[in-house]
Amino acid sequence: MICRPARLARCTWHGGRVRCAAHLDILWAPGIAAEEEQSDKLAGKIGVLCRNGESPCIVGARGALATARAVRALAKASEFGKSPLEFRVRWHQDSDENRDTDERALRFYIELRYTWTDFKLRWQTLRETSTGGHIPMLRVTPHTKVHSLATAMATEQRVKGGVILQLSHSNDAVINIGAKALATLPHVAQTVAKGAALSCVLRWNQRDRDDNVGKFIYAHVFTRQEETSKVSEVAHRDPREHSAIE
Repeated sequence: MICRPARLARCTWHGGRVRCAAHLDILWAPGIAAEEEQSDKLAGKIGVLCRNGESPCIVGARGALATARAVRALAKASEFGKSPLEFRVRWHQDSDENRDTDERALRFYIELRYTWTDFKLRWQTLRETSTGGHIPMLRVTPHTKVHSLATAMATEQRVKGGVILQLSHSNDAVINIGAKALATLPHVAQTVAKGAALSCVLRWNQRDRDDNVGKFIYAHVFTRQEETSKVSEVAHRDPREHSAIE
């Protein structure tokens, strides 16, 4: 099962924290007990919820395989949709009465906010106005340290306006490092608010017949526009929220 019958409130952002008002389902990425094909079903579910205005769509992931599948599903949903899916990643401490101990998990908060044309124009503007006229790309390997990568991302984004992560789509360890670094951004940026305002859009070219073209998922990181527009009439904060650095 992809969609677990857990309920979470409709979320807004304030000072790097997630706050919620109306109820939403959490989609849980498939883990080791599921086949890889379940990732495609998750991608379809993400796309449907975002297009239907369920914003943000929330995907939870426990463990390395589930996290990698969540990222691949998100990349597929974004690439094959008519609009890119913008998202942020956060750490959470999940308490489960059926488990002996609490378990840390990642949650992806996903929104459909603009068209691909809008995104490409904005990225072009970032590139043209950045120092040196280019956006840096950071290549992630299985040996990359999460904290070091997050710090480098925050620094490059602050200087250049944006940064790109190159992730091998078939290497679960690499994808996990990238996802954890995204979740760590609020803790390594100049301020928590600046780090929390950083969003990501994934590009994964699966339409090109050249196998080398689709080898990598590219995570484009930039400052979210209109950050304060959704901060209004907050009812409560998710009590399971937990921040951590690894």
